[in-house]
Amino acid sequence: MRIRTAGLILLYWILVASCERLEDPADLEVFDESIVHTVELSLSEADWQSIIDEAEAYENVNPDRPYYHAQLRFDGKRLDSDIGIRLKGHISIALSKGHSFPLKLDFNRYAADQTLDGLEKLNLNNNFNGPPLTIIRDFMGYHAWREFGVAASRTSFAHVTVNQEDLGVYSLVEQVDGVFLKGHFNEPYGDLYKPEQISGLLRYRGPSISDYPDINHKWPDESDHSSLLHALEVLNSGQADDIGEVFDIEGVLTYLAGNVALGSFDYYPITGHNYYLYEELPGRFNMLPWDMNGSQEPMEPALCSPVEGFLSRKLLEDPVYEARYLEILSGFLTTAGSVKQLTDRLNAAQSLLGSEFPAEEFEGLHQDIITRVNRLKSEIESTPSCQ
Repeated sequence: MRIRTAGLILLYWILVASCERLEDPADLEVFDESIVHTVELSLSEADWQSIIDEAEAYENVNPDRPYYHAQLRFDGKRLDSDIGIRLKGHISIALSKGHSFPLKLDFNRYAADQTLDGLEKLNLNNNFNGPPLTIIRDFMGYHAWREFGVAASRTSFAHVTVNQEDLGVYSLVEQVDGVFLKGHFNEPYGDLYKPEQISGLLRYRGPSISDYPDINHKWPDESDHSSLLHALEVLNSGQADDIGEVFDIEGVLTYLAGNVALGSFDYYPITGHNYYLYEELPGRFNMLPWDMNGSQEPMEPALCSPVEGFLSRKLLEDPVYEARYLEILSGFLTTAGSVKQLTDRLNAAQSLLGSEFPAEEFEGLHQDIITRVNRLKSEIESTPSCQ
């Protein structure tokens, strides 16, 4: 009897352990926005110290950051195998509070085909010492893009711990990768890049991909890069009509207008990064938005800031495309980027996180939204041309 009882006890604990593991993650919804999730990460103290040391030695460069082994519990349930964890970001690293660094998780780095809610990677964006409520700006900005019909990342909130150290609340941001493309485009076809400076300015630098060291090819695994090289050559020498053969002009104008409408100063024309280039059709690239944690600024960017970028300036020099840019911007300001819709999103965030941040920060962000939207509407009425 004792042997049988012991066997039943052992079987019970095996079943309990198996229930804790994510053998079937289908019941988890990473981007369920009705709750604040929990992300519990465990890794060796030496590896965590390496990440801390890397963050504290931050320089404004684009290195290949190393991954480390970690174990993950998401909403209390464990992934079966180790995941990869690494530091991510730029200025958000330098301005991090304590050890609350921005992180990237790679679920199948050490275990083939392992995913979390169908995701291969996930971004953990921190609430760094920049504009107030940076993670809520993510939550608002990406949602506005999606509401406007643009392929953009999903978001949610989570409390994050590493080795039981509380890092605070983060925004979870969907990775733009092959999984993302397959979810947004019926026939994912071509190359995906995430350019950084200097290649991100999109000036022609030569006929070889090695001339563009920070062009950052992301998907698929192999490419001869001929489409991108041809697109950059045409952009360098062609007129607006020629550019339309290698860039989706409507998509590029939407990217520009949306960033201006959402008050996102750190974007292609100004800094040459924070966008993806996706070959949506053979030989023809579109711009997809990225990095909304600096959005919702009241006085930036300027209505005509797109003229600072090489590609965008060439487009806005054409009166037809300039008029279309202003038309898209006006549409954004009256729909997904309107005071009402952005305020509704802000209120949704406050209902989830109101106890985490001072009420005056939410009200300050609300006033910034009103200021920016009204400013831009006024400038559109009084600005016949950006040239």
